[in-house]
Amino acid sequence: MKSHLIFLISFFSIASLFFVHGQPIQRELQLNVALFVPNGAELLDFAGPGEVFSNADFNTYIIGFTDEPFTSQGFMKVVPNYTYQNCPKPDIIVIPGGGGSQFYRNPEVIEWVKKQCQEAMLLTVCTGAIVAARGGMLDGLKVTTHYSGYETLEQSCQNCEVLRDARFVDNDRIVTTAGISAGIDGALHLVSRIKGKKAAEKVAYYMMYDKWEPQAGLVNKESTFVQNYRSNGLDVAKKSVASGHYPYPGELSNLAWEHVAEKDFAKANAMMAYCLELYPFEYSMYEELSGIYQTQGKYVPIGEEALIDLALQGQVDEVIRLHKEVQATYPKWLLFRESAMNWAGYALMNRQEIEKAIQIFELNASVYPDSFNVYDSLGEAYQKAGFKDKAIANYKKSLELNPANENAKKFLEELGGNH
Repeated sequence: MKSHLIFLISFFSIASLFFVHGQPIQRELQLNVALFVPNGAELLDFAGPGEVFSNADFNTYIIGFTDEPFTSQGFMKVVPNYTYQNCPKPDIIVIPGGGGSQFYRNPEVIEWVKKQCQEAMLLTVCTGAIVAARGGMLDGLKVTTHYSGYETLEQSCQNCEVLRDARFVDNDRIVTTAGISAGIDGALHLVSRIKGKKAAEKVAYYMMYDKWEPQAGLVNKESTFVQNYRSNGLDVAKKSVASGHYPYPGELSNLAWEHVAEKDFAKANAMMAYCLELYPFEYSMYEELSGIYQTQGKYVPIGEEALIDLALQGQVDEVIRLHKEVQATYPKWLLFRESAMNWAGYALMNRQEIEKAIQIFELNASVYPDSFNVYDSLGEAYQKAGFKDKAIANYKKSLELNPANENAKKFLEELGGNH
């Protein structure tokens, strides 16, 4: 844990050195999470899930009926990032408890939520379930809410079954949770479904939320892919996937772990192979696969955190050696993320270890040759090292990949390069 904290602290203290110039390409799955917060909402109902999703690298934002500030729980002033009419298209909508009357008075808002949820997922927290129920979204489902709202929820939906002993109930596209803190459980469950159980465990650990018990909720209905897989096997399930509507990586890795528990490693490995075929740059899935391989006694590559620690210690030759070793065994294995290795390079450059920084940036470029950002970083390193021609060449390569890269344009002008 100590090294992990040092890693995080170092990251935030040094990240500003390179994020001002350019951002790595977003390769991992990143979903938009809209916290739809009305005036008077229960604070933890939306702050808890917001903490979970933001720490799991989801694009998380607050939307309101308007963009005017409002008050949560009688004392917290909240300023929405957007209104529901101008927000980025959400992949997940969170409706907290409190302030539900504002939804009831605005049927057009309920219709907006229903329309969005034709594609987006819905997570209700506490009495937010009653909002969804009155919009006809919970009919025929097993659901839950805060204990104070059991009877109201039963009266607000048709043929729904209100569960009184579940922290959350998952109906594939709609997840309802019990009161207040249970929103954290529901959000962690969705992180596990989408990004894998290790990603969810990391967030829970970071939040020091030791109350999370994944089995304290009910999965009432699984996704179409998972149902198809359980009934017909992987080959049939793969054929049924519509283009662009793939199962989430976490759903696939969680299925793989089920097979591990059954000691059916062939099926577990086949599932992870399919997962990485769909999501070759989803780093969390390599962490899942490491755990699965470990249970089989297979060679497990070094983790990203340990690799970056070696780089920060100046052991760059060892970093390169380990990368070659892993590629020789698992040619497509993603050993590190572009952002992490780029950060390590800037950390070395900040310590005036320019030659080692160049080696790190070159390694990054070999793994991510389509990224304008890595060539921009290489240009800076070569420029600091006094290699003008190599700096110009890398800045030009960066501009070929991203003609809008102002940082590369600026330095090319300083160096007399023609861009």
